[in-house]
Amino acid sequence: MTYPIPLANITKSEVPFPADAAAVVDALDHPAACLDRAGTVLHANRALRVLAGPDCVGRCLAEALRADVGDAAQAVNAALAGSGTVQANLAVESDGEPERMRVRASRMKLGGEPCVLVRMQSGGGDRFRVLSEQVELLKQETRERQKTEAILTETVNERELLLRELHHRVKNNMHMLGALLNGAAREAKTNEARGALKDIGARVAALGTVQQMLYKSDLLERIDGEAMVTALADATFGIVGHEVDHTIDCDSIDLPVNVATSLALIFNELLTNALKYGQPEQGRQTIAVALEDRGDLIALSVNDNGPGCEPQEALHKASGIGLVRGLLRQLGGNLTIESIDGTRCVATFKITKSGKDL
Repeated sequence: MTYPIPLANITKSEVPFPADAAAVVDALDHPAACLDRAGTVLHANRALRVLAGPDCVGRCLAEALRADVGDAAQAVNAALAGSGTVQANLAVESDGEPERMRVRASRMKLGGEPCVLVRMQSGGGDRFRVLSEQVELLKQETRERQKTEAILTETVNERELLLRELHHRVKNNMHMLGALLNGAAREAKTNEARGALKDIGARVAALGTVQQMLYKSDLLERIDGEAMVTALADATFGIVGHEVDHTIDCDSIDLPVNVATSLALIFNELLTNALKYGQPEQGRQTIAVALEDRGDLIALSVNDNGPGCEPQEALHKASGIGLVRGLLRQLGGNLTIESIDGTRCVATFKITKSGKDL
């Protein structure tokens, strides 16, 4: 097979192929050869010898490849004419099937004679080019996502910092308010006013404990129920005016902030009432506190060994019981009061597995 357009009528070049030029051609990993003006192969690298046969040197490249040269011949002529690197397509027969290859022809000189360096790559290179472009797009998208994630992370960190500062300020305000109420209670003229101010101060202190735990916790939207109940109980037993034997038995339960705040007030009322009205006629007072995870229910109980009382009597004696029932209604729970070997108050409510109250 010959070129479809006339080439100069010059026979095969007798100029020996330089070793340095051969080294350049041999270093290429894709098929490459040097052609004279007649299209004869002057030197071929290993890849081209595999493609065109070991005897391709000295033969017409088109015949050696059994190729339909198409516009490849025009590319060779254009390169010889000094048009720089020229690209064209070449159909090569491989295993009985035509294979489309991309040809690049560049003009060079050997011993003063012009020749052409031809480099060939499989048409699959276009697919690889498209694949490379897609990979680059994916890399760019990944960089954009990383940038967005960094911005979101910074935003979340700023939000957490603001929440911590808010909890800190609320905690300080609670402590200040508690101190004001305690001071007012000391200056109250009547026992009734003094008791009311102390009760309010205890409630504020309970809320302050929740804020203190939020400020110190790594989780800004949840509180460890066991730690909260234990802290509230220790603080209350520490300021009571008489000896109390007590036990605290709590399951480890994570509570959302709104539930924890209500539970702190509920526990404060139940424990305060037990200390006030649950003293036995003889012996030391004993109080048992428990926080239980019953699967679909959370139960907070306060037991004392006092004289006991009926529910209506307890409601009459302790106005805080009304507050407890109101808070439990908000949580979808209820309060039961039993008088067996003292008074047992049990507050139950539900929370979902995600921690949000029902």
